[in-house]
Amino acid sequence: MTAYAFRFVNEAEEPTGYYGFAFGKNKYDLFWQIDEHGDPYSVQVRTIDRGSVCFLIENDELTKHEIEADYIEFGTWKRPNWDALKFSKTEANA
Repeated sequence: MTAYAFRFVNEAEEPTGYYGFAFGKNKYDLFWQIDEHGDPYSVQVRTIDRGSVCFLIENDELTKHEIEADYIEFGTWKRPNWDALKFSKTEANA
């Protein structure tokens, strides 16, 4: 999969302040992932090799969205097995 950082720009190619990242199996998937947030024809993109995001969701809105969006297949929430990475908790918190 290819991952892209993207930012929306105005007609003068100036950033609007909206940034995101998306990934998919191909450019078709990337187009529609960006389309979920705005006009994919009004973005600049750059490839990224890693990234993450964290945000507060009140009342577990993501789970509610998953239930309503029955046309999309979602996995279930589960705890990751960090033990497979073979590093200590001290290294992980560094």
